[in-house]
Amino acid sequence: MIKIPKAFDACVKAGGRVRTKKLSNGRYIKICFINGKSYAGEVKKAKEVDEQKEKIQEEAKVEVIEEKIQDVEWLVENLSLEEAENQEGVFVTFQVAEAGVSNNNRRYFTSELEKQNLKGLKMFTDHSYEADNAVGIIKQSWMDGRKLMAKAWVNNSAKHPDIVRMLKDGRIDSVSLGGKGEVRYRKEKDKRIEEIHNLQIKEVSFVGIPGVSRAKVKAIGG
Repeated sequence: MIKIPKAFDACVKAGGRVRTKKLSNGRYIKICFINGKSYAGEVKKAKEVDEQKEKIQEEAKVEVIEEKIQDVEWLVENLSLEEAENQEGVFVTFQVAEAGVSNNNRRYFTSELEKQNLKGLKMFTDHSYEADNAVGIIKQSWMDGRKLMAKAWVNNSAKHPDIVRMLKDGRIDSVSLGGKGEVRYRKEKDKRIEEIHNLQIKEVSFVGIPGVSRAKVKAIGG
């Protein structure tokens, strides 16, 4: 007998909309959407016939189990912007860094920023790397002159249930990069400058005050 996760089962019974996500090696997963929430079914091989789920769809509606299963990767790839925002998430475009000296006296070079590919990096808040503190994932990055830009999908979570609202109303508007590199010190006038070479950005966090003054959110949605 094919076993279907309880939350997905209940969603289908309640008349939820079902979508199919193709995976690697001939596998696929069915996802049910209802009332702004999403429920993942069982991962199966393409050749299997999902007879049990089809039978469940014909049965009477039942109360949906209040469980939420989130997977940012498949959600962004398979939903339109309107559908995605109904999942309590939003696309955010922001500036990560800019060549020059930052507020914390670090110099970033254009050549180092051009090497960065941020796609797939996680986003956190305040560089706190606990798993439940991850609030988004970067979908693409690019250079705009001397500026390193990025676009991410950010989603509300149990620990951060209001992050989308805070982004939209401007309470959260700054980012900061986290990573490693080779630091070379240089004295300029009365300042000690840290020049960053071999930069490797590992994550980007939402922060209250950015190290790079222009590392700000530029657009919400789209």
